[in-house]
Amino acid sequence: MKNFPVSLFAWRGPVAQVLFCSRLHFGIVLLLLAAPLLACSSVSLNGLRSQVKIEVGNQFELGGTQLLGFRVAAHNVGPVAVEIKERTPNGRVISVGLLQPGQQTKAVFGMGSQAILVNMGQREAKVDVDISNGSGLSMGYAAAQPSPVASGGPHVSGPDLSAARANDWRGTLTYLDYGTQKSVKLNTGVRGEMNSANRIILRFDYEEPNKTYVFGTDTLTVAPDGTHVRWDGTDFAVKVKQWLPDQTLRLVLEGSGRDDNRPVTIRKTLVLNQHLLTIRKQVQFAADTAFIQRNGYQFTR
Repeated sequence: MKNFPVSLFAWRGPVAQVLFCSRLHFGIVLLLLAAPLLACSSVSLNGLRSQVKIEVGNQFELGGTQLLGFRVAAHNVGPVAVEIKERTPNGRVISVGLLQPGQQTKAVFGMGSQAILVNMGQREAKVDVDISNGSGLSMGYAAAQPSPVASGGPHVSGPDLSAARANDWRGTLTYLDYGTQKSVKLNTGVRGEMNSANRIILRFDYEEPNKTYVFGTDTLTVAPDGTHVRWDGTDFAVKVKQWLPDQTLRLVLEGSGRDDNRPVTIRKTLVLNQHLLTIRKQVQFAADTAFIQRNGYQFTR
C-alpha cells in the first residue's frame, strides 16, 4: 500500500491526540482530540512530516513503546541549538548530538527507544522532522532533563560533524615533503557527504603543480558510544571536544598508526562551523619526542 506523507500543524502543548486512517484512493482522515500537556498521541501512519516547536526549558519526546524501530530526519530551523537524545528501553539516556541552527541530521531509534529533542537555548526552538516507519509512536512534552554526564572523557556524535556536509568547500592542503623537508601547498576542494547519522565522507580534489588533478576520499565513522572515531581504517580516541564562539566545534583525536613507514601516534585536530573547516595532522614518532606538523587543510565556503 502506498504511504501518504501527512503534514501537521506544529506540535506544542497542550498536546493533541492524533489518529490516522489512510486508505488508497480515499485520502487521509485526521482527527484531533484535545489532551493534557503530557498526554501522548498515537502515530499509526508510516510517514509523518511536521514542525516541532519546543518552549524554553522543555523537551519533546517521541516513541518509547513501539514494537519496531523508526528513523527521524531533523532540520533545526529555529534560532537556538537542540540536543537530540535517545532513551533506551532500559532507561539509559544517551546524547546523540547537538543540532545547531541550520544543521540537519538523521538518526535511527530501535524498538522501545524514545527520541528526545531538548531546547538548549533561551528562545523557542523549531525543528522540522520527517519520521519514517513510525507506526504506533507516542508523543508529548516534558520539562527538560539534564544531559547525561559523559563517562570516560569527551563524546562526539554524527550531528556534531554535520556542518561539514557541503559541496563548495575551497582552500588548500599544506604538507611536509619528507624527501625535501619542505612544505608543499596545493589548491584543494572538498565535498562533505553524510550517508548515515554517524558517518561523514570527505571527497577531496587536489590541483598538482603541473595542473593535473588527484582525487581522494576520507571516511569518518563515529562509534556508537561517541568515544572513538574511525578515520580511514585508524581508530582515534576523542581527547578534546570544545564548542567555541560562532557555533564552532574543536575536536582533538589521537590514535596509533604509521607515517614514513614508522609507527607513530597520530593527532588530528578538526575545527568546524558552517563557514570554516580545518584539519591538522600531527605525528609523534616516539613517546619522548614532540609532535610535528604533517599536513593541514584550510577550507572556507
